[in-house]
Amino acid sequence: MRLSEHLDSSETECPCGCGLWRVEPALVETFEAIRTLVNVKRIGKGIKTQGLNIGKGGGVRCADFQEFIETSHNYVSRYHTHCPTQRGNVGCALDIHQPEGLTFAEFRGIVDMLCSSGHGVGYYPKKGFIHIDMGPERTWER
Repeated sequence: MRLSEHLDSSETECPCGCGLWRVEPALVETFEAIRTLVNVKRIGKGIKTQGLNIGKGGGVRCADFQEFIETSHNYVSRYHTHCPTQRGNVGCALDIHQPEGLTFAEFRGIVDMLCSSGHGVGYYPKKGFIHIDMGPERTWER
């Protein structure tokens, strides 16, 4: 199912196969805005435009999958917004991988510009992704 012009529910569904995929509409709008600015930057560098990649497990997570992540990865916070149980029946976080053709600093600059208020933003430069969520406004880097 299409969530927006460039985002499909198959990209946001929980990796355990439970069928959860719904994402907060405001987060989908933020994703689209990030994608637009990433492609403007790519065009300026003479690079072909393309989509953004949400990594496996980077969209909605059911409580069971989140528990698995928390027990198997010591860097995952127990405060998270990937699970829909925290805000109705929709996931409120996406992990977006660094776009091809942009440095992490360029990618971060775009996200900073669009998510400067009203979002939680986590930067993972060594892993090559940025976490954005609809939780309380805060930032962190790991």
